[in-house]
Amino acid sequence: MLIKPLKLFSVLLFTLGLTACVSVPESLQSQATNMVSYENAVMDNAPTGTAARWGGIIASVENTPEQSIMEIVHYPLKANGRPNLREASIGRFKAVVDGFIDPMVFKKDRVVSVLGSLAEPIQGMVGEQAYTYPSLQVSGYHLWEDVQDIDITTIHHDHLYRFGHGYGFHYIGVPYRRIRHLTPMVNHSTVRIRSNNTQSSNDVPRNQPTAPTDNRGQVIEPTVPPPQPQRQPTSNNNLRERGR
Repeated sequence: MLIKPLKLFSVLLFTLGLTACVSVPESLQSQATNMVSYENAVMDNAPTGTAARWGGIIASVENTPEQSIMEIVHYPLKANGRPNLREASIGRFKAVVDGFIDPMVFKKDRVVSVLGSLAEPIQGMVGEQAYTYPSLQVSGYHLWEDVQDIDITTIHHDHLYRFGHGYGFHYIGVPYRRIRHLTPMVNHSTVRIRSNNTQSSNDVPRNQPTAPTDNRGQVIEPTVPPPQPQRQPTSNNNLRERGR
Protein backbone atom coordinates (compact mmCIF):
# COMPACT_ATOMS: atom_id res chain seq x y z
CA MET A 1 0.00 0.00 0.00
CA LEU A 2 2.93 2.32 0.63
CA ILE A 3 4.55 1.74 -2.76
CA LYS A 4 2.49 4.32 -4.67
CA PRO A 5 2.99 7.16 -2.12
CA LEU A 6 6.72 6.47 -2.10
CA LYS A 7 6.83 6.60 -5.89
CA LEU A 8 4.93 9.88 -5.95
CA PHE A 9 7.24 11.33 -3.32
CA SER A 10 10.35 10.30 -5.25
CA VAL A 11 8.95 11.78 -8.48
CA LEU A 12 8.19 15.04 -6.66
CA LEU A 13 11.73 15.25 -5.28
CA PHE A 14 13.17 14.54 -8.73
CA THR A 15 11.02 17.28 -10.27
CA LEU A 16 12.06 19.78 -7.61
CA GLY A 17 15.71 18.91 -8.21
CA LEU A 18 15.38 19.52 -11.93
CA THR A 19 13.62 22.83 -11.27
CA ALA A 20 16.44 23.97 -8.99
CA CYS A 21 19.07 23.02 -11.56
CA VAL A 22 17.46 25.03 -14.39
CA SER A 23 16.41 28.10 -12.42
CA VAL A 24 16.20 31.28 -14.50
CA PRO A 25 17.84 34.45 -13.09
CA GLU A 26 15.41 36.70 -11.28
CA SER A 27 15.90 39.54 -13.75
CA LEU A 28 14.66 37.26 -16.57
CA GLN A 29 11.64 35.79 -14.82
CA SER A 30 8.17 36.68 -16.07
CA GLN A 31 4.56 35.83 -15.26
CA ALA A 32 3.70 35.58 -18.97
CA THR A 33 2.81 32.06 -20.07
CA ASN A 34 3.12 32.52 -23.84
CA MET A 35 6.22 34.37 -24.98
CA VAL A 36 6.82 35.26 -28.58
CA SER A 37 9.72 33.49 -30.22
CA TYR A 38 12.28 35.17 -32.43
CA GLU A 39 11.03 33.25 -35.45
CA ASN A 40 7.44 34.44 -34.99
CA ALA A 41 8.62 38.02 -34.55
CA VAL A 42 10.53 37.84 -37.84
CA MET A 43 7.49 36.40 -39.62
CA ASP A 44 5.24 39.16 -38.18
CA ASN A 45 3.09 36.58 -36.42
CA ALA A 46 2.98 38.40 -33.06
CA PRO A 47 1.58 41.82 -32.11
CA THR A 48 3.69 44.48 -30.44
CA GLY A 49 3.63 44.43 -26.65
CA THR A 50 3.86 40.64 -26.44
CA ALA A 51 6.31 39.39 -23.81
CA ALA A 52 9.58 37.89 -25.08
CA ARG A 53 12.83 36.55 -23.69
CA TRP A 54 15.70 36.42 -26.17
CA GLY A 55 19.46 36.29 -25.96
CA GLY A 56 22.70 35.97 -27.85
CA ILE A 57 26.07 37.65 -28.41
CA ILE A 58 26.48 41.42 -28.27
CA ALA A 59 27.55 42.87 -31.62
CA SER A 60 27.52 46.57 -30.67
CA VAL A 61 26.11 49.12 -28.19
CA GLU A 62 24.78 52.55 -29.15
CA ASN A 63 24.22 55.19 -26.47
CA THR A 64 21.78 58.07 -26.96
CA PRO A 65 20.86 60.83 -24.49
CA GLU A 66 17.76 58.92 -23.32
CA GLN A 67 18.40 55.23 -23.98
CA SER A 68 20.89 52.59 -25.06
CA ILE A 69 20.44 50.14 -27.92
CA MET A 70 22.20 46.78 -28.06
CA GLU A 71 22.56 44.91 -31.33
CA ILE A 72 22.52 41.21 -30.48
CA VAL A 73 23.17 38.15 -32.62
CA HIS A 74 20.31 35.86 -31.65
CA TYR A 75 20.83 32.32 -30.31
CA PRO A 76 18.19 29.96 -28.87
CA LEU A 77 17.98 29.92 -25.07
CA LYS A 78 18.58 26.99 -22.78
CA ALA A 79 16.18 26.07 -19.96
CA ASN A 80 18.05 28.39 -17.56
CA GLY A 81 17.77 31.37 -19.93
CA ARG A 82 21.37 31.30 -21.17
CA PRO A 83 21.92 31.42 -24.96
CA ASN A 84 23.01 28.11 -26.43
CA LEU A 85 25.97 29.03 -28.61
CA ARG A 86 26.20 25.49 -29.99
CA GLU A 87 22.99 26.06 -31.92
CA ALA A 88 22.85 27.99 -35.18
CA SER A 89 21.99 31.68 -35.24
CA ILE A 90 19.28 32.80 -37.65
CA GLY A 91 19.50 36.57 -37.30
CA ARG A 92 19.91 39.67 -35.16
CA PHE A 93 17.72 41.92 -33.07
CA LYS A 94 17.84 45.22 -31.20
CA ALA A 95 17.37 45.50 -27.44
CA VAL A 96 16.32 48.98 -26.32
CA VAL A 97 17.21 49.81 -22.69
CA ASP A 98 15.99 52.98 -20.96
CA GLY A 99 18.95 54.85 -19.49
CA PHE A 100 22.65 54.31 -19.86
CA ILE A 101 24.56 51.01 -20.12
CA ASP A 102 28.33 51.09 -20.21
CA PRO A 103 29.89 49.78 -23.45
CA MET A 104 32.96 48.81 -21.44
CA VAL A 105 30.79 46.38 -19.45
CA PHE A 106 28.50 45.26 -22.28
CA LYS A 107 31.45 44.56 -24.53
CA LYS A 108 31.33 43.05 -27.97
CA ASP A 109 31.15 39.22 -27.95
CA ARG A 110 29.71 39.09 -24.40
CA VAL A 111 26.73 36.76 -23.88
CA VAL A 112 23.50 38.42 -22.72
CA SER A 113 19.83 37.56 -22.26
CA VAL A 114 17.05 40.15 -22.18
CA LEU A 115 13.41 40.17 -21.08
CA GLY A 116 10.94 42.65 -22.52
CA SER A 117 8.06 43.30 -24.87
CA LEU A 118 8.00 43.18 -28.65
CA ALA A 119 8.38 46.65 -30.22
CA GLU A 120 8.31 48.00 -33.74
CA PRO A 121 11.05 46.76 -36.09
CA ILE A 122 14.10 48.97 -36.55
CA GLN A 123 15.66 49.57 -39.95
CA GLY A 124 19.44 49.44 -40.11
CA MET A 125 22.47 48.21 -41.96
CA VAL A 126 24.70 45.15 -41.55
CA GLY A 127 27.80 46.10 -43.47
CA GLU A 128 26.45 47.46 -46.76
CA GLN A 129 23.22 45.46 -46.64
CA ALA A 130 19.89 46.86 -45.41
CA TYR A 131 18.51 44.89 -42.48
CA THR A 132 15.23 44.91 -40.56
CA TYR A 133 15.83 44.24 -36.87
CA PRO A 134 13.12 42.84 -34.63
CA SER A 135 13.29 44.88 -31.42
CA LEU A 136 12.48 44.47 -27.74
CA GLN A 137 11.75 47.14 -25.16
CA VAL A 138 13.85 45.71 -22.34
CA SER A 139 12.52 45.40 -18.80
CA GLY A 140 15.28 43.11 -17.49
CA TYR A 141 18.62 41.74 -18.63
CA HIS A 142 21.36 39.38 -17.48
CA LEU A 143 24.95 39.54 -18.69
CA TRP A 144 26.36 36.04 -18.35
CA GLU A 145 29.79 35.31 -16.93
CA ASP A 146 32.69 34.44 -19.19
CA VAL A 147 33.33 30.70 -19.29
CA GLN A 148 36.43 29.30 -20.96
CA ASP A 149 37.32 25.61 -21.27
CA ILE A 150 41.03 24.80 -21.30
CA ASP A 151 42.34 21.34 -22.21
CA ILE A 152 45.23 20.17 -20.04
CA THR A 153 47.48 17.20 -20.78
CA THR A 154 49.58 15.75 -17.96
CA ILE A 155 52.25 13.05 -18.13
CA HIS A 156 53.26 10.96 -15.12
CA HIS A 157 55.14 7.70 -14.63
CA ASP A 158 53.51 4.51 -13.47
CA HIS A 159 55.75 2.10 -11.54
CA LEU A 160 55.69 -1.39 -13.01
CA TYR A 161 57.68 -4.29 -11.59
CA ARG A 162 58.91 -7.56 -12.99
CA PHE A 163 57.02 -10.66 -12.02
CA GLY A 164 58.06 -12.20 -8.71
CA HIS A 165 58.99 -11.09 -5.22
CA GLY A 166 62.42 -10.28 -3.85
CA TYR A 167 65.21 -12.10 -5.65
CA GLY A 168 65.01 -14.76 -8.30
CA PHE A 169 67.21 -16.75 -10.63
CA HIS A 170 67.56 -16.59 -14.38
CA TYR A 171 67.36 -19.83 -16.36
CA ILE A 172 71.15 -20.00 -16.29
CA GLY A 173 71.19 -19.85 -12.49
CA VAL A 174 72.35 -16.24 -12.09
CA PRO A 175 70.46 -14.41 -9.32
CA TYR A 176 68.78 -11.10 -10.11
CA ARG A 177 66.97 -8.40 -8.15
CA ARG A 178 63.49 -7.13 -8.91
CA ILE A 179 63.77 -4.31 -11.47
CA ARG A 180 61.58 -1.18 -11.53
CA HIS A 181 60.32 0.05 -14.91
CA LEU A 182 59.00 3.60 -15.40
CA THR A 183 56.21 3.79 -17.96
CA PRO A 184 54.88 7.23 -19.02
CA MET A 185 51.12 7.64 -18.65
CA VAL A 186 49.26 10.46 -20.45
CA ASN A 187 46.07 11.93 -18.97
CA HIS A 188 43.79 14.44 -20.66
CA SER A 189 41.47 16.71 -18.67
CA THR A 190 39.46 19.89 -19.16
CA VAL A 191 39.45 22.82 -16.74
CA ARG A 192 36.61 25.35 -16.86
CA ILE A 193 37.59 28.90 -15.89
CA ARG A 194 34.89 31.34 -14.79
CA SER A 195 35.52 35.05 -14.53
CA ASN A 196 32.47 35.75 -12.28
CA ASN A 197 31.98 38.87 -14.38
CA THR A 198 28.19 39.07 -14.36
CA GLN A 199 25.79 41.98 -14.55
CA SER A 200 22.04 41.93 -14.03
CA SER A 201 19.38 44.62 -14.06
CA ASN A 202 18.58 43.69 -10.44
CA ASP A 203 22.13 44.52 -9.36
CA VAL A 204 21.67 48.28 -9.98
CA PRO A 205 19.30 50.19 -7.62
CA ARG A 206 16.67 52.12 -9.56
CA ASN A 207 17.04 55.32 -7.49
CA GLN A 208 20.82 55.32 -7.45
CA PRO A 209 22.23 58.64 -8.82
CA THR A 210 24.19 58.20 -12.00
CA ALA A 211 27.38 59.94 -13.07
CA PRO A 212 26.95 63.11 -15.18
CA THR A 213 27.11 62.53 -18.92
CA ASP A 214 27.49 64.74 -21.97
CA ASN A 215 25.20 64.93 -25.02
CA ARG A 216 26.65 61.71 -26.40
CA GLY A 217 26.01 59.77 -23.21
CA GLN A 218 29.68 59.63 -22.25
CA VAL A 219 30.52 59.86 -18.56
CA ILE A 220 32.14 63.17 -17.64
CA GLU A 221 35.24 62.55 -15.58
CA PRO A 222 35.65 64.89 -12.58
CA THR A 223 38.45 67.43 -12.97
CA VAL A 224 41.18 67.27 -10.38
CA PRO A 225 43.38 70.37 -9.81
CA PRO A 226 47.11 69.80 -10.38
CA PRO A 227 49.20 69.27 -7.26
CA GLN A 228 50.86 72.34 -5.78
CA PRO A 229 54.68 72.36 -5.66
CA GLN A 230 56.04 71.82 -2.18
CA ARG A 231 58.70 74.09 -0.67
CA GLN A 232 61.98 72.51 0.24
CA PRO A 233 62.89 72.99 3.90
CA THR A 234 65.67 75.56 4.42
CA SER A 235 68.63 74.26 6.38
CA ASN A 236 70.64 76.25 8.93
CA ASN A 237 73.68 76.29 6.65
CA ASN A 238 71.73 78.16 3.95
CA LEU A 239 70.60 80.74 6.52
CA ARG A 240 74.18 81.34 7.62
CA GLU A 241 75.35 81.79 4.03
CA ARG A 242 72.57 84.32 3.39
CA GLY A 243 73.64 86.25 6.58
CA ARG A 244 77.18 86.56 5.29
